[in-house]
Amino acid sequence: AAFAAGDDARPGEFAEARALTLDGIAIGYKPKGVKNAASTRQMLNLQCEARGWLEVRIREVCPRGAQPAEIMCVFDAIMCTSIRYVLATFAHAAQARQAVVACQRACLGEGEAPEAGRCAWRRCSAAWLPSLPGVPEDRAKRA
Repeated sequence: AAFAAGDDARPGEFAEARALTLDGIAIGYKPKGVKNAASTRQMLNLQCEARGWLEVRIREVCPRGAQPAEIMCVFDAIMCTSIRYVLATFAHAAQARQAVVACQRACLGEGEAPEAGRCAWRRCSAAWLPSLPGVPEDRAKRA
């Protein structure tokens, strides 16, 4: 689980954050050729397509030296094609800070819709991943 750096964050946590969260995800395209949206295979295909569109958009927005190492999407359990939030992790805290600034600039305003064929988000914040006590970080990544 990741924790967003909000008002209750300790001083310096933004500087240590190696991830960002995006929520209020809006996708400005309609999936093509949906025959049976209730089938598991069709849902997985739609999720894969939405994840791909979002990953392309995040990589466009983030500066060249601040590309995410991993992007994880969490889909709504009922509307399986709706993305609830996104967690992007970075190799270094400095990259995450640059990406947060860039992604915040790209946030949609209140009542705005994404451009046709684009993905967008309404909120972006720094996040940090909890570490396991007594487990070196490289070993925790493999667990």
